[in-house]
Amino acid sequence: MAGRENQQQVRQFYAGNDTGSSSNASFHWNHRRKLFRQCRRGLLLCWKFLVAQLNNDKTALPTETRNMYFQLIGIIMERVEFHLPINAPDTETTTKRVNTPRAPTSSTHAANSASAAGMGWLANSPTASLNTMDFNDDNSSGSGLMSDSENAITHGSNNHGNNDDSADGERDLYLYRCLLIATFKYALENLEAARQKRRPYISLVETRFYARVFAVCYFRVPVLQNIMLEQIFRAYHEKKWTNLHAHDSHVEDLSTEETSGAAASDKPNKPAERRPSASRPWNGNTFAGSLLRWTDYGGYVLSEDTDGVSSDKVSNRYKSNRYAATAAGAASVSALRSDEEEFVTQNPTLFRWTRFSPYLGPYPDSEIFRMNDSTRSCWLERLSHDGEFFSKFMGFVCLHAANTALGSDVIWTCLPGYTLLIRVSLLLLKEACWAKWLYVRDTSGPLPSSSMEIEPGSQDEERLPFELDSIRAIRTVLDNVVQILRNNQLLDSCVLAMYESTNVLHARSVEVCLTRFEEWFSATAMLTEIGGADKRRGSGMMVYRLPPGFRGQIFATGMRFMLSSENCEILASTLLFLYHRMDYFEGDLRQSILRALVQRHMTFFLHWNADVRTKYHHLLVYRIVRANRFVLDSPMDHLLIGRCAISSLELSRVHDDDFDEDNDDHYNHLNDKENKHHGAQHPCNPTMTTADLTVLRTEQALWRAFDACLAIVIAQERRSAREGNRKFQNDQLAARSRALAFRTLNRQTTEKSNAAATASVNEGLPGGKPCHEVELLDEELRREPPYYLRYLPGDELAALDELRRLASSVKYPHHLQVYAAHSLCCYSDLLRKYYRELDSNGSVEPPALGFF
Repeated sequence: MAGRENQQQVRQFYAGNDTGSSSNASFHWNHRRKLFRQCRRGLLLCWKFLVAQLNNDKTALPTETRNMYFQLIGIIMERVEFHLPINAPDTETTTKRVNTPRAPTSSTHAANSASAAGMGWLANSPTASLNTMDFNDDNSSGSGLMSDSENAITHGSNNHGNNDDSADGERDLYLYRCLLIATFKYALENLEAARQKRRPYISLVETRFYARVFAVCYFRVPVLQNIMLEQIFRAYHEKKWTNLHAHDSHVEDLSTEETSGAAASDKPNKPAERRPSASRPWNGNTFAGSLLRWTDYGGYVLSEDTDGVSSDKVSNRYKSNRYAATAAGAASVSALRSDEEEFVTQNPTLFRWTRFSPYLGPYPDSEIFRMNDSTRSCWLERLSHDGEFFSKFMGFVCLHAANTALGSDVIWTCLPGYTLLIRVSLLLLKEACWAKWLYVRDTSGPLPSSSMEIEPGSQDEERLPFELDSIRAIRTVLDNVVQILRNNQLLDSCVLAMYESTNVLHARSVEVCLTRFEEWFSATAMLTEIGGADKRRGSGMMVYRLPPGFRGQIFATGMRFMLSSENCEILASTLLFLYHRMDYFEGDLRQSILRALVQRHMTFFLHWNADVRTKYHHLLVYRIVRANRFVLDSPMDHLLIGRCAISSLELSRVHDDDFDEDNDDHYNHLNDKENKHHGAQHPCNPTMTTADLTVLRTEQALWRAFDACLAIVIAQERRSAREGNRKFQNDQLAARSRALAFRTLNRQTTEKSNAAATASVNEGLPGGKPCHEVELLDEELRREPPYYLRYLPGDELAALDELRRLASSVKYPHHLQVYAAHSLCCYSDLLRKYYRELDSNGSVEPPALGFF
């Protein structure tokens, strides 16, 4: 029982969708329900044994065994299922509805589907009927309540299998509740023992397990949920959040608007509010502005120190910007509410535990886990004053909601207390980002391991709310952002929090920032179906893209700052990040980053650092365009590696305007080469639709700017073609002399020195790295003179001049001309490798690229 997909399979299996007679179907249905009850009972007994072993003081469990027990208990307490439908037909309806969102219906139909969506055996239990429990909408009338209860009891008496479910279900649920409380008390006792120094420390595995137990209890023990939210709310107000308004213009904007609004009141012809700007949606340009969407919590307005600005005005401004008083805004609000109601109805595991009979009158929670004031304050303080533990707790809350929720998407705002929890989590993330920058700034050398153990603080030591007292705590908060980002609407806030705590002039700070961005983008990327001429992925394949709600203006601005740096380490890190994640960008964000790369093309292509040049070459060849370079038909590719090298890939172009039927002999001559791909469509001969042609023209237009910049570099090299050819001949003579020196070496001595070759002081001499040297020499001796330095035909010269005129406004760095020949040589070799792999494999996979 792991995950929503497996839960759906379990439901379909136990639904017994048999095609036989009704009697056989009923038999198989009851049999499968019985099998399910036995499996559930076995899991609960296993959990009971594990808890008894953990609480046994006479036996000392090894660390590996105890950690395994923690994993098993975590899986059982999260995934054991109590919410099977009443009968098979209801199950079929529920399963189909989960896959296909249903249209909003009347309250009566929603009430009838509530029991089918998850109340199951419990709706027919005797205790539920005695307590007059309502499993339907809260606004149902009392008469409807009694009639529904009578109908449920009548239906249960007619179905013996449902009666068994009711009896076994209440017994298993009561056992589940007792085991959950016992596990919770085990976590409390260990936390208390660590605080009183009766045990050495709390390991990282134990911290994760205790946070997981707290997260499950948060959803499934209503009393604990209320206590946790009250404690977190109190600590949130006690905390003095730092560095929140470091670079925030929000306060000035509000004061300006207030003044302008007062002035506009005298002039009714002018609007009172500022015209909405596309560059500043809902004040999301700063981290503090991005928090405005998480302000309403149970009638309270959550706000930090706003320097005299009314929090009511902040909330009202956010609400007016997000939901305008228009018909479209009202429709969106009503649609959101209907989706929320449907989500709550379909997921009783997250919302309906307060209505289960064992949680009502006869079994009050307060009498089961009575604790003294010291123990109570210990675990509550651990939750609200330990930033690392709260981050783990919040991560498991999001993980539990994502794994157990049924339906296509999780409506996060429906979760109890989510607004408060996520606001505190984002503020804690900002503090962790700032603390990380301070640590990076003040330290040197490798970072400490995040798995090191932390000694607990003194019993009398007073801690601040949500305190991060170690580098492990800081890294734990940053690592758990991946779980919080299961709600991908938080990506903007997380990016802003990291950006506002990053020094773009500090290489290690930029590296930490981009490393976290890679993790967060990978966590939020969504599968999107694409088509077109991108034969690396194939037409109609699924690719990863950032969520459509991510606004990338601030992110693109930060990228431009990093790409403008003069530090080679910062440039290498930024180009490597773009090489790994460029395919995630779409629309305006992608075009903005491509524009920044074009504006700095000369700096990167002619950079003095070979690592920067190499990464930029790979970015140009493999990531800039999302089309096959053969159909891209780049003029600079022809000039750099020769038209003959690319024409060897020519088979036939179906959509070539110059196609001539007289070329049938040439097409038949290449049939043997086409058969090498086993009859599959060759990437150099795609069958392109109209949509494919549109995508191809867009990619050609984007690449034309890079072609123009390359044309300027090539034109500058052609001006000194004679010196370039002479230098090439000298390099060839030097390579031949070096190859002759290798022939006279003692092979036995060379082979013995292979192991220590990398540390040899004679690396630069013949024999320092024999194998590598021989490969480089062979490649150098096979090299032909650069094609662009030869005498070119008139049409190629005209194309070169045309592209060069397109980039006439680009300033050429003449002081970097010395690197042009070597950069063009390496770029040409990379292009040859691309076309060679394309010809042999039919597709090209970007090679792995890391730090050199």
